[in-house]
Amino acid sequence: MSEEIVKAVGGMDNIAGSAHCATRLRIILKDNDLADMEKLDDIDLCKGTFVAGDQLLMIFGAGLVNDVYDVFSKYTNTENMSLTDIKEAGAKKHNPLQTAIKSLSDVFIEIIPGILAAALLLG
Repeated sequence: MSEEIVKAVGGMDNIAGSAHCATRLRIILKDNDLADMEKLDDIDLCKGTFVAGDQLLMIFGAGLVNDVYDVFSKYTNTENMSLTDIKEAGAKKHNPLQTAIKSLSDVFIEIIPGILAAALLLG
């Protein structure tokens, strides 16, 4: 299955990293246009694929994704990458405007608890 995934995403050179969450295998590609989504959808046990932001997500389901990731990460030499590493790898593909907006949103995410606390105190 790992070989099929690598072929469908444009080869080993197109893979920047991989990780997984509870149900999905997350792959960062250097060039999303090289991925053949129809071939990825036809892979056994894969319940669907889509691109979200800068990540290719393959849905396998809880439990199964752990086994798929273990084999896939060893095959592609992307072991021990966390979701944070994946997000950082994907951020390298952003243009300057996207980087500026992300930096601004990161600031507001950090101060939201303070704003909520101040609003509660004022109330």
